[in-house]
Amino acid sequence: MAVNTELNEESLFAHNYLRKRHGCPPLEYDEELAKSSQVFADKLAHSPRFRYYYPTDYGENVAYRVSARCAKLSGIDATLRWYREILTYTSGEESQRKYGHFAQVIWKKTKQAGFGMAKSVDGKRVFVVGRYKPRGNRRAYWDEQVPPPTDNTVYVPTSEEMGNYEAYVKSILDALNSIRRENQLPPLRLNSELIKKRRVDLSGQPGENEDDSNSEDDDKQMKIPRTKLIDPTRIAKLMLKNGQVIRKDITMVGIVTVLMPQSSTVAIAFK
Repeated sequence: MAVNTELNEESLFAHNYLRKRHGCPPLEYDEELAKSSQVFADKLAHSPRFRYYYPTDYGENVAYRVSARCAKLSGIDATLRWYREILTYTSGEESQRKYGHFAQVIWKKTKQAGFGMAKSVDGKRVFVVGRYKPRGNRRAYWDEQVPPPTDNTVYVPTSEEMGNYEAYVKSILDALNSIRRENQLPPLRLNSELIKKRRVDLSGQPGENEDDSNSEDDDKQMKIPRTKLIDPTRIAKLMLKNGQVIRKDITMVGIVTVLMPQSSTVAIAFK
């Protein structure tokens, strides 16, 4: 039985992204769980009715989507569907029916996971199955095994926020360097120390188009709606207006995005 490598990679990435928010250790890939998940996904996709059984020797999550044409469901999207139950979850409340998907994603003692995906013959239904060991959702342990987010902020990130962070940062850097090329200046290089400096909780810091400068480097911060990432070209134009991006003495840049409940912050530091 072949496993879907891409599905497993992005599903584990999404799970571990969310588990980190709760202070839970990352899951590791288990090939046997991936194979059994694929078998069950195939069975669901070729069954006329959706029937769910609660296994006892491993944890299990199932997500599905129905479309009039071609149904699609990525590992990240499936994980976010399961995690969305956090929005109505009360800490310590034990309800497999209401919060079981979310609890299994976060369950602290779960160590391995594997995933499978299959479509119906007509392509209108798609199923994603996740299986876990040791299984979660054990009675009397929810309060201990499903900790709240470490920053006490309850929200569900978008798939774009989770999956395209590195690409988004690179697109901002490319936009900044495009302006520098137009001004016959060498490209900026990402600097780990500047990135580290800006990777802090920026809530309560200056809002859009406000500056926060000191003698060592010049910072620019912008608060933007969480549901829509600000266009990198617009960011570069703001930097041009500020004048920092075309300074000859600047050679390095740090770019960080911080996700918050109502808004995201893009922080850029030059040096």
